[in-house]
Amino acid sequence: MGSAAFIFANERHLAPREDALAWDDDARIFVAADGVTRDWEAIRQGEAPYPDPSPATSAADAVARLALQAALCGDPLDRVLAEANDGVARVNDALGITGRCDYLKHDYAGAVAALARVDGDTLDIAWIGDCGVAVIRDGRLAYLTRDQLDGLTAFLAKNPAPFDDARRVYVRRDLRNKPDFRPGGADVTYGVLTGEPEAISYIETASIVLEPGDIVATHTDGFRPYFALPEFFALLSGGSDRWERELPQFTMELAARDAGCGRERSILLYQHKGKQK
Repeated sequence: MGSAAFIFANERHLAPREDALAWDDDARIFVAADGVTRDWEAIRQGEAPYPDPSPATSAADAVARLALQAALCGDPLDRVLAEANDGVARVNDALGITGRCDYLKHDYAGAVAALARVDGDTLDIAWIGDCGVAVIRDGRLAYLTRDQLDGLTAFLAKNPAPFDDARRVYVRRDLRNKPDFRPGGADVTYGVLTGEPEAISYIETASIVLEPGDIVATHTDGFRPYFALPEFFALLSGGSDRWERELPQFTMELAARDAGCGRERSILLYQHKGKQK
């Protein structure tokens, strides 16, 4: 079928896996999910240990599994991610967080995700957060889903403050899954599949007509910087045999040179051969 899946560890922190992938080659369905760690900054500064087992892992695993199941049933992709959000609500029930969320120690487990389904020559996409789907055509980037966290990142950069407990609570309580909050008309809030119904407002969809030879890359945020690299496109254009043979070494070497490429990063690659018979 010309597909391949990769999960690469986080070189910047000694951290458990919080990405999850799920796919069905025959149905040409691909899901990438990324669990949201509560306190990256605290972990980086040594203020807090990395949670293990991580609630973010539980959320990502649930999203990947449930999204694939729903997509195989033929549900519309926005509904697929909504059903995955319901699954994360059950994760938070099991963790004992529902009903006592304090947006700090007992913050919701959550994940962002991207989902791709190929039907004939049509690629249908749904995503939330900074996971995404890219299409590479003739060695160039033909399409890339927008990063929904760009507005948040810019807002926080303009309003710098120590990322202490008060800042953490503010971001999670007031900016996460708050679609009606637009300070100054700006799009600064963001969505995460936490089980909260407001997350559904952040699910975006798109459809693209594929051409034979197009490569569909369903990925977590750690791969987003790679889509600015011509050498990455050249490697992908070499086909699935080259992906398996060269991508692990390529990404490890790049991560060693560039910290921005060294986060946990996961990708599902599929090369379109045309309509299935």
